[in-house]
Amino acid sequence: MASSIQELTRCMSLLIDSAKVFEAAQKTVEAIDRNDRGSDVEKASLTNRMILLGFTVAEVGLVLSGAESKSLEILKKVEIVPRVLNLPFEIITQSFHLAQSRQTPQDHLRFIQNALLSPTADIVRVAAQGKAYQEQTYLDLDPKELEKATRPIYEERISYDGQYDLEIVGHKPVEIEECLKNLEEANSCASKAAILQLANAIFNPTLPLYERLALYVRQTAHEGLIALAQRIAPQQEQQGQAVENVDFRQLPTIPLPLHQDALFSQFICSITQEPIRDPVRDPTGGNATILYERIAITNWLRINETSPHTRQPLRVENLVECPALKLIIDERLEMHYQGLLLHLGQNANAPIADADQAVINDHL
Repeated sequence: MASSIQELTRCMSLLIDSAKVFEAAQKTVEAIDRNDRGSDVEKASLTNRMILLGFTVAEVGLVLSGAESKSLEILKKVEIVPRVLNLPFEIITQSFHLAQSRQTPQDHLRFIQNALLSPTADIVRVAAQGKAYQEQTYLDLDPKELEKATRPIYEERISYDGQYDLEIVGHKPVEIEECLKNLEEANSCASKAAILQLANAIFNPTLPLYERLALYVRQTAHEGLIALAQRIAPQQEQQGQAVENVDFRQLPTIPLPLHQDALFSQFICSITQEPIRDPVRDPTGGNATILYERIAITNWLRINETSPHTRQPLRVENLVECPALKLIIDERLEMHYQGLLLHLGQNANAPIADADQAVINDHL
């Protein structure tokens, strides 16, 4: 059982580290193509993640070659150092990404996930794996050596500056029952940390766009997406077969993974603070273009008689339709729907056609 948990943890670790290297490589290539000043940060991030992946690959290689637990224990003692150093490095890297973002709640959540949660879980996982290999090393001893083996006894001490510290106060014989218990606890801790990292990767906004959109479709409670969710699952089982068309343009709101889209992110409703799906214009804005989500401003005007932006008198029937902009939003949603179905990997910030940009500029 312990061996199965260790194998599962190693597989998850390899998957996570590989995904992080792939993600860092994508960001590095994009930054170089844009001649971005942050390309050096992305290169450093890629190098760091490749080093961490190297430790995971080395562990798998040692296991496959039948190496002793002692060798794996030593590897983990060395590996814990770059894993700990990775925490401040990720904080610096993700702070740079946060500074370049729109700093929405989703951007701050991404920072917490990538800069704090994932690296901390990484440290816990590697430390627990090292502990498991240490206990396995004891169990691998022959009976005579096990009788002579001892483990240190630690005691908490308070230093002169008021800090807690662990100090070795003696040694005690190694007992098989204690080794088995410690081994089980260490493996459990390592697997839970790896599962946490994997869950963080799945729900992380830095996943490729259409992977996040597919996850959103399957998990959303939007009534308009239920039929779509039922069609996406069979598509994955029947590769290459046609899928009945579902109109993405019937969605009442812009799906969360598309909030950073080059078009949608330009039109944020001042009431909902989300991209506008069905735009209407506030006529009291004068030369300034003030747009709202139709249902949001309608609900506002049911209990208020003034514009939420200008505070001037406003009624629902005075709102100005924006058919040209709505059509562009519909077409952009359709583009993303086709990208989702075909898994084309289309960039969320794909260029906007010149004709559409002219309409957009009129509404900005």
